[in-house]
Amino acid sequence: MFGIFGRKADDTTTQESIQKLLDMEALLMKKQAYLEGKIKEEVVTAMKNGTQNKRLALQALNRKRQHQKGLEQVDNILSNLESQRYVHDLMEDIAEQQEVANEIAETISRPMGLNSQIDDDDLLAELEALEQEELDKQLLDVHPIVSLPDVPFRKMPTTTTTETKDHDDLDALANWAMN
Repeated sequence: MFGIFGRKADDTTTQESIQKLLDMEALLMKKQAYLEGKIKEEVVTAMKNGTQNKRLALQALNRKRQHQKGLEQVDNILSNLESQRYVHDLMEDIAEQQEVANEIAETISRPMGLNSQIDDDDLLAELEALEQEELDKQLLDVHPIVSLPDVPFRKMPTTTTTETKDHDDLDALANWAMN
């Protein structure tokens, strides 16, 4: 995508940008060490040729000044990168603190007690589980069977014996009434 003035829109992420800055910083530190070495070489060349060949000594000092200007530019860029990293770290810290503050505010604003974040279906399911547990407990808590009376061992009179006696009594009564 192109921006308003025909430049390509920046599609890089924050992490990619940070990585590019870190790579640039490493490259600039190498360049800084290189320029410092070159400055030392030019000083040695100027001192060596200072009394014998002034033209070579002046050229060495001129190159030394150019290297020093380049070194100043590298130092300024490194200082800017360090400031950017500091600002980025500070922004990350502020973002983290803002997240913590939002979590605290959300926690404080949430109602406390039984009504907070409890679903009625969950409550009904828990109540049913408790009722089932109580029912299971009652079913398992069976009282011992009350002892029943002993079965008699003697022989019980049969109905035929009683009927025979009744029949005999009726016959006797009938005979008496006829007489």
